[in-house]
Amino acid sequence: MSAAAAPVPRILVISPNWIGDAVMAQPLLRLLRAARPDTPIDVLAPPSVAPVWRQMAEVDEVLQTPFRHGALQLRERWRYARLLRARGYAAAYVLPNTLKYALIPWLAGIATRVGYKGESRYGLINRMHHDDVPPRPMVAFYAALAGAPGPLGAAPPRPALAATPAQI
Repeated sequence: MSAAAAPVPRILVISPNWIGDAVMAQPLLRLLRAARPDTPIDVLAPPSVAPVWRQMAEVDEVLQTPFRHGALQLRERWRYARLLRARGYAAAYVLPNTLKYALIPWLAGIATRVGYKGESRYGLINRMHHDDVPPRPMVAFYAALAGAPGPLGAAPPRPALAATPAQI
């Protein structure tokens, strides 16, 4: 009898709430895909931003957030985190700088939680980047999360979306 193969650990990216920021975060996904070509990348996004993520070749699945903008909804976040735990995420990249979005991967038990310090998210983010470095363009800001905390080594790739003529 052969043992069943273990599922491939997944990456979760928690989307910003704005379409423009989602587009500027796409190079982060490209860097993650290049570093781990066989690792599925899912994005947790608000319904208004989800269509943008679906146009990114690096995204395997888009999960829509059930949360209202600006509300803590702690019970709902805890329930949703249990669903995420079952999906087997090894890492989460938390792009919004809020405490409430950093709670989700922490509650889900995701081992590696990457993001900026934001709203003093010590403990919730365990691979913390600091946003108090000199200002940089948002593409580089998000792309820097793909590596170790510190400055981005090379210029990040440019954002790119894939759309069919029918979608355009």
